[in-house]
Amino acid sequence: AKMARTTNRRERGVAEALGGSVCVSTVARTSVMVFHRLLVLDSKWARGVGVAGRYLRVLVYNPKDDGATRRSEGDGVDRVIIGDAPLTIDAVVAVARGRATVVIGEAACERINRAHQVIVDLIARGDVVYGVTTGFGQLATKRISLDKVRELQENLVRSHAVGVGEPLAREVVRAAMVVRLNTMARGHSGVRLVAAELLAAMLNADLVPWVPSRGSLGASGDLAPSAHLVLAMMGEGELLSEDGRRE
Repeated sequence: AKMARTTNRRERGVAEALGGSVCVSTVARTSVMVFHRLLVLDSKWARGVGVAGRYLRVLVYNPKDDGATRRSEGDGVDRVIIGDAPLTIDAVVAVARGRATVVIGEAACERINRAHQVIVDLIARGDVVYGVTTGFGQLATKRISLDKVRELQENLVRSHAVGVGEPLAREVVRAAMVVRLNTMARGHSGVRLVAAELLAAMLNADLVPWVPSRGSLGASGDLAPSAHLVLAMMGEGELLSEDGRRE
């Protein structure tokens, strides 16, 4: 309960810093589960990164840097190193409002790779892994053959991208993106490094997914917004332009 109260205070702080948006507290808790399922999307992620790589550059932590953020000559943060120190509210706001780029820390990259290797090893041994080699919910006892696991992950994202209503503000979505990237950097989800790199590249290039503001699924109320975010990363969703158009 104490941890939950702390998390809620942080979310309220981000919301207040972003102008009191009530949406950020829902979207900032983007689900580990949705991104965790994407670890088997090898070919699709490779295509996505290949396209993005033509004009995007993913920044990786330089060991010579000595902090989790870098400040310009003014008072604002202009670069945030993800995974090497706790993510602050000021850093989230700076990234959300486009004032700062993101950098994946070297140690974070290593943690992500180690966590993903755990999943790879489980699958190689033929172990049953919920949501990776099984169905979801009531279909948890349904074993999924290895030739269908990629399709399972893709369909999970598509099936949850059912939000409605006006889109969330660009800065709210960007806040959700950097919080999700920070969660990936902890190395607990099993996601592949290429997914984190693509998310960082999209932030740095200001490619913001179109995410509807309504679509709660009860206790997992962030799954629908997360799915819309990831659908854009898969190349099947839409982006939100600066003037509010769907692209």
